[in-house]
Amino acid sequence: MKAQKLRICVITPGYNEAQVIQQVVKDSLNHFKHSPYDITLLVVNDGSKDNTSLEAYKGGAVVIDHLMNTGAGGATLTGLRYAMKHGYDIAATMDADGQHAPEDVLKGIDILAKGQADLLIGSRLIDNKGMSRVKVIGNKGLSFITYLLFGVNSTDSQSGLRV
Repeated sequence: MKAQKLRICVITPGYNEAQVIQQVVKDSLNHFKHSPYDITLLVVNDGSKDNTSLEAYKGGAVVIDHLMNTGAGGATLTGLRYAMKHGYDIAATMDADGQHAPEDVLKGIDILAKGQADLLIGSRLIDNKGMSRVKVIGNKGLSFITYLLFGVNSTDSQSGLRV
């Protein structure tokens, strides 16, 4: 009997990303098809005023449209609810603007699939070149608050790359 592939839902919240989302979706799906997983790329179009939804669909994503903008957190929650409702084994998130490499998403999925972690959060602060001092300080502060509230130690609790 053939082993079942793990079903993965990669959630990509997007707001006014029509210029890049089709290529992000295509590049991601191209990397994901070589993995040992059954991966669905879900774009949650968060009330965009441009053609984000159409461009994501053209790229090959499953698309959910919010009528109004709810913010990245609201769009992510919609995606997580979709993943739970449809029985995915693992959910991951990545940003719609192309700043996260699909290979990094797959590395995180591999770690969770092997049972080596329960949650992974990518970090932009390992190499923070190009980030403003305000963002670096803000991210460190929010990561400290996350630790105080939830006991989760993260160098960048606000990262959009999570598994």
